[in-house]
Amino acid sequence: MRKMKDSGIEWIGEIPESWEVCKIKHFAEGEDGVKIGPFGSALTNRLINDGDYNVYSQANLIGADFSKTNHTINEETFAQLNNYEVLPGDICVSMMGTIGKCKVVPDGIKQGIMDSHLIKIRLDSTVNPKFFEYVYDKDNSGVCFVQMKMESKGSIMDGLNSKIVKNLLFPLPPIEEQDFIVKYLEEKCGKIDSLIAVKEKSNALLKEQRQSIIYEAVTKGLNSDVPMKYSGIEWIGDVPETWDVKKIKYCFDLVAGATPKSSNSEYWDGNIVWITPADYKTEDVFIEKGHKNITDEGMQSCATTLIPENCIIFSKRAPVGLVAINRVPLCTNQGCISCIPHNDISSKFYYYVMSVFTEQFELFASGTTFKEISADSFANFLLPNTTFDEQVEIVNYLDEKCAELDTIIKSNRTIIEKLKEYRKSIIFEAVTGKAEI
Repeated sequence: MRKMKDSGIEWIGEIPESWEVCKIKHFAEGEDGVKIGPFGSALTNRLINDGDYNVYSQANLIGADFSKTNHTINEETFAQLNNYEVLPGDICVSMMGTIGKCKVVPDGIKQGIMDSHLIKIRLDSTVNPKFFEYVYDKDNSGVCFVQMKMESKGSIMDGLNSKIVKNLLFPLPPIEEQDFIVKYLEEKCGKIDSLIAVKEKSNALLKEQRQSIIYEAVTKGLNSDVPMKYSGIEWIGDVPETWDVKKIKYCFDLVAGATPKSSNSEYWDGNIVWITPADYKTEDVFIEKGHKNITDEGMQSCATTLIPENCIIFSKRAPVGLVAINRVPLCTNQGCISCIPHNDISSKFYYYVMSVFTEQFELFASGTTFKEISADSFANFLLPNTTFDEQVEIVNYLDEKCAELDTIIKSNRTIIEKLKEYRKSIIFEAVTGKAEI
């Protein structure tokens, strides 16, 4: 058992006697000219063009993939901004939005620069870049992420600056031990990551199967022996002979939402549930609360309306096509359309119908900043329709089938989360010297 000492840092705890705790700037600003920075680039939309040089962004860190980028620049622009060039072995750190992410730039990347949300770190010879990534990245040990949250006084920051990054405290063993730890973690984490990938692939296939079952049921019915006819709609295809297609406006009363003035405190923190597209996902099925409530005065101050329970809440923008059924009376903002069902309409049946036509709804959307489907386009969107009794029969069938698949998906998610927690604990124990490797 090796001797340990107090690191002096609460969230790190004890470290081996031969290790140090030092600030990042002490090994990223050496005599050989390595440094932190520069932060971001002077790249503007005007300079982005179709060229031979990549512009690397947060997406490359989050996806751990430097093989493709959303933007490129030409040789002239690259020459102007080559101070922001990233090279293999550099560490790119996310400074805005999703903070706490970093990745070592791999060999073989296409020549390019970083965008304004990143900063690069070039290490001296005392630090293995991969060891740095294991310590720094929030999805690995979390050692540095704890400090970032402390800098923001308890809430996750929207942005960092180079001073914060330079002064982050870092457990540092001798380089030979770093190399050994990296080799150990690459093997251990590789096995865990493979198990996670298997479970994630399983869930992706289960979700595809779920969508396929829903689509078949809501467009073909449950009896495969009934005569079929062409619906006249490409994305619906054939439907049972007794079915028809109906515009949404003939199945529901459609109600728009609105937002009270945010500057008036009398309009907020009341007893009326108020929903935006950010408050739900299609897989949630039901919704009964949002992040904010409004008062009766707030509701009366704008064009929002109290919607009865058991309606479909459809997101018309950001993103287009989220659907959920409200379990309580509520109001929405202008990003939602509330669908109040007619007497011969099952909300749950049309929840299932709308959930499989997201791509088609998006085709009817337009916009530059973000896509939005207009109220008129949504009202005139055609969907398959059958009798109320058959709608209920299909709902009962789908509830049972989806519940079976959702149970497996949920179990896989639990396993994935436990594997990620286990991976993180292994990394933390290794990079703080608590595990004697």
